[in-house]
Amino acid sequence: ITFYDELPSALSKHAGQEALVQIERAGNTVDLKLPVSKEGTIGISVGRNFLTKKDFTPIEAVSRGFTRSIEELTYQIKQFKLVFNKTVKGYKKVGGPIAIVNQMHVKQDTAGNYAIDWTFFWSFTAMFSVWLAFLNLLPIPGLDGGHVVFTLWEMITGKPASQKVLEYAQMAGVIFLLSLMVLIFGNDIVKLILDKF
Repeated sequence: ITFYDELPSALSKHAGQEALVQIERAGNTVDLKLPVSKEGTIGISVGRNFLTKKDFTPIEAVSRGFTRSIEELTYQIKQFKLVFNKTVKGYKKVGGPIAIVNQMHVKQDTAGNYAIDWTFFWSFTAMFSVWLAFLNLLPIPGLDGGHVVFTLWEMITGKPASQKVLEYAQMAGVIFLLSLMVLIFGNDIVKLILDKF
């Protein structure tokens, strides 16, 4: 593993077990046996103080932005698979508006004034936009990806799908999307309540 965002996927394979982790500390390699929770975590996180800032020229920024979008999309697709993983139970980590607001880093200066971490804000906004674009292209009726599927069907067969098929597909798509919304908002509400106690 080279990057921190590769860690969750690797740990998910050892959920509920022990994982042999090799780390580099002060130039030395150390082998550790760490218990992995059923959620696929080992109780560590990366603080934003460890992040470094690098400036790019406008041209470099466009190139880096494209590369970073691909990297982020690849990572999110890997994480998306964990939502359906019975061992990791990624569906419990899914969040909505409340979770998004909680993700926003608000800093407090010495005078007690609060300020938004704009670097994180715009990075998160970009990541969220890429993620929404990916979800919208999934072959789910009601989304653009669903329309693409039926358009391809019509192009291949030479005739559109029957009205009955379209109705059932749209109904299934709406049920899926509503179920997803219930899950997302339900997780938000449960976490909000648990945080109060």
